[in-house]
Amino acid sequence: MTFDGFARAELENFFRRQEERGKFYCSTCLVVQLTRRGARKVVPVAWTAAIEEAFVQPGRLPVRFDRPCEACKKHRPTIGVEPLNREVSGQEIVGSLKLNP
Repeated sequence: MTFDGFARAELENFFRRQEERGKFYCSTCLVVQLTRRGARKVVPVAWTAAIEEAFVQPGRLPVRFDRPCEACKKHRPTIGVEPLNREVSGQEIVGSLKLNP
C-alpha cells in the first residue's frame, strides 16, 4: 500500500469511530484532529496533503457546504460522515453510509 492509500484509509478509519459519526470538519481542524487521534507516525503536513486530496476526490466521505465545522464552528467546506440513524422530513434513514461495502 502506498502512503497515499495508507493516509486515506486512516482518514476513513477516523470517521468510522462512533464518537466521530455525524461530525464534519474543515481541512484545518481535521488536520489537528488526526494529528491528535490518528496514526501517530503521520506528520501534520502529510495529513494536510491527504485531506486536500479527499476534498477533491471525496469518494465515500461526503463534502458538505451547508454546515459549520464541528471544531471551529466556521462555515467552510467540511468533510465527514453522516450519523448512522437520522431523520429527514419525517422519514428515518438507517445506515446512510458504509465505508467498506
